[in-house]
Amino acid sequence: MGWAMDININGDDCDYNIQHDIDITKRGVKISSSDEVVFRITRDNELYINGDEIDLTRKQEALVEDMADEYRELVPNIAHIAVEGAELGIKAATLVITAMAGHDPELTQDFVHRLDNISNKLHDHVSENKFEGEWFNSHFQDSELEQEIEQLMEDAVSKIAVQGVWNIVKQALSGDEEEAADLEFRMEMLEHEIEDELERDAEGIEQRAMMLCQNLETLDNIEQRLASSLAAFEDINIVEMND
Repeated sequence: MGWAMDININGDDCDYNIQHDIDITKRGVKISSSDEVVFRITRDNELYINGDEIDLTRKQEALVEDMADEYRELVPNIAHIAVEGAELGIKAATLVITAMAGHDPELTQDFVHRLDNISNKLHDHVSENKFEGEWFNSHFQDSELEQEIEQLMEDAVSKIAVQGVWNIVKQALSGDEEEAADLEFRMEMLEHEIEDELERDAEGIEQRAMMLCQNLETLDNIEQRLASSLAAFEDINIVEMND
């Protein structure tokens, strides 16, 4: 279990796969799998593998330092892309629910609260200092969060549709042109707001994806160089390029 990334940027494949958890703290960088630490790099750039400190040459020390720096850049980039990507769906859902249930604050609050819970769940496992690869794979890559959002939208549409049909019937019977115009205006504004908001956010995610791809390529290169010169590291492959 872990995290997989398969994106295409400017026609060049950026197809990598991470099967580990990454923790960034003041004490250093820790890479683990199933609660077992694979290796860690201290803030003084000392390398520990399976709990043992590894003697390094100056060139190897430089590689370890570069690796730690890349992980410190990588995790925030993953977090931003994962969180912002998921929140695109959450934001769209929030805009729809708020617009459709605008005259029912209680209904709006209920669904927005449920959307916030989904967002908070993601933040608990993916942040600027932490990336839980196993959780991410089982909940994000396998679309569990997406399914939660879809189920929420289905519930929202079901409840709002009943309310909406009743409002339309009331408007038709009352002949209240102002109220009908208000509903039409809200729907038109919703369409433009969703389009503008999501396009702007998507551009930011694409820029971060390019930075993330550079991180992954650099880390993969450092790993290969370190593995070729350090016997204790030769079986470690955290950043894998997919076939």
